[in-house]
Amino acid sequence: MQTLAGQCLCGEVQFQATADSPDIWVCHCRMCRQWVSTGFMAVHVERLDIDRGDRLQWYPSSDWGERGFCSHCGSSLFWRGRGPATGHLAVSAGALSEPSALLLKGHIFVDEKPAYYDYSDAGERLTGAEVMADFD
Repeated sequence: MQTLAGQCLCGEVQFQATADSPDIWVCHCRMCRQWVSTGFMAVHVERLDIDRGDRLQWYPSSDWGERGFCSHCGSSLFWRGRGPATGHLAVSAGALSEPSALLLKGHIFVDEKPAYYDYSDAGERLTGAEVMADFD
């Protein structure tokens, strides 16, 4: 287990999270791209503790997920599952204080990735159907 600490851009939301691996996954679904303008890089975590979070807001973006962000600076911080995805939780890699120990593991919803950007890593590539099958 690895403890990760981070915060939003303005510092109004501060947190600690416990991850079972240092793996970063990049989500290329349409919603993530609209949220962060490219793939959402995140670490899946087992536990999330908000140390300071008066400005933390949650937006229910679909029947199976919601997104946490700072209502003051707008930083994209968390994704947590709803419905069939309940129990899944991810933290934005960009919000972490010490991301240097993290490793890019793979990409999800690659079938929705637009052609205007690409990643050259050798990480796993999963389609949206493959990801959703894990939630069933």
